[in-house]
Amino acid sequence: MLDIDTSNYTFDEEKVLKIILEFKKQFANNTSVINKAISTDEMLSLTKLDITLLKNTFNNTDIPIVQSNKMIVDGIGNIGVIYNGNPYLTLYLSLAALRTHNKICFFVNDSCLATNNLLVNMLNKIIEKFNYGKDIIKLYNGISEKEIIESENLFNMFLYIGDKHEYIKFKKKTSIPITYSGYESAIFYIETAEKFNNTLVEINNYVFKHNIGVETYRNDHIEAVESINENSNNDLVVLFTPNKSTAQYFVENVRCKKLVINKNPFEDYVFEFDESIFVKKKEIVF
Repeated sequence: MLDIDTSNYTFDEEKVLKIILEFKKQFANNTSVINKAISTDEMLSLTKLDITLLKNTFNNTDIPIVQSNKMIVDGIGNIGVIYNGNPYLTLYLSLAALRTHNKICFFVNDSCLATNNLLVNMLNKIIEKFNYGKDIIKLYNGISEKEIIESENLFNMFLYIGDKHEYIKFKKKTSIPITYSGYESAIFYIETAEKFNNTLVEINNYVFKHNIGVETYRNDHIEAVESINENSNNDLVVLFTPNKSTAQYFVENVRCKKLVINKNPFEDYVFEFDESIFVKKKEIVF
């Protein structure tokens, strides 16, 4: 059983904003240390990390928590995150958990440990400095899926990020609410590569450097759409075709959140996440 504190803590909007501002300041003052951790992880995991992406996580300081005589909006409790260990996601979701009055636990498997440990330790020291809650952010390495499932009673929700097939298998084993994000995974249908060689080379380089999970189809476009639609959790589908009829068929029939046609989908690629899933709402009528 995992050592996770399930007790609640009192939400303090003023302290949360101070913690975020203090972290932003310490981040700026320790860029050399952070870059060193990033270099270590890039060397060990062959994954390209971008410190600019980390900086962009400070932009959102919205506090959705509301306590009034007409509406109560509060955090859901303990959130477990199963993902590939991207430090950008670690920081983004840690700050989101703080702003939405939750606790969050990350499960990584030897991925970007230097950067992840550094960021989580920095945040936890600041949280301790402001005497705000206990074990709000935790990072576990090398915990098996079996151990996570056996400890599911400690969580109010799981967030699974990545391979949709692995997500489906995990979902069948858990009895608590689970949300899926296909960030860092994509489905490609390449009808022909001839006219798109340069773009496909760029995509291939990005996929390799950033450890993106890719599923590729090259068969008949109607059969490809049928296969893709067998799963409803398709965040990103990318189509390369010179044929307008094929493009139109995908537009009308493929099920996904985002369809990209004949373009590099990883230009300005960001984590699009609806933080409302981290809160619960109760309307009061009297």
